Amino acid sequence: MSLIRQRHRQDPHATPRGGAAARSAPPARHRFPDPWGRGSQIRPLREGDSREIPGLLAHSRELDWAFPGAPYPPDPHWLEAALAGCREVAVCAERGRMVALAALRDPQPGGAAFIEHLVVHPQRRCRGIGSLLLRHLLQQAFHQDRCREAHARVCSDNLPATLFFYEAGFLPYGIDAGGDGGAVLRLRLGRRDFEEG
Repeated sequence: MSLIRQRHRQDPHATPRGGAAARSAPPARHRFPDPWGRGSQIRPLREGDSREIPGLLAHSRELDWAFPGAPYPPDPHWLEAALAGCREVAVCAERGRMVALAALRDPQPGGAAFIEHLVVHPQRRCRGIGSLLLRHLLQQAFHQDRCREAHARVCSDNLPATLFFYEAGFLPYGIDAGGDGGAVLRLRLGRRDFEEG
């Protein structure tokens, strides 16, 4: 047997016997990237981190999207109090600096958990950091807290967040009136959908 054929048999990405006619796994519905972070880490929120949160926001409207009702300019003490009621607040840090934040609120075993306050630094967006944090919190909710589903609320004028959650598998199930006359979409992802994706 030639060396090429031996390597091909050991290659985990090689085409299975039967070629293209062989059945392949269905494409994943959720596009969570593989961990990408050389030099980055997910860690809990630490004391003093709330001073870095305003740096994650590109404009004042993003503050209202991520922290509804927050005063502008953002007050670190107000932000800290808003996060205090969350079960887990996860931070993605690169070289010691916070580049993203997300929170898990009220996980109920056999019930639901809520994903809140997900925000990524403007220069780090579209690189999978938000998906990495979301995956971390969903694993916490579904595997450790034994929740059946996860919920998120997104302002209807926040198109990037709406698309982000939709690509992650969340589907709309309701709509509420927003404080500024807009609408707030209620989205849901079931445990089975997360595990199949």
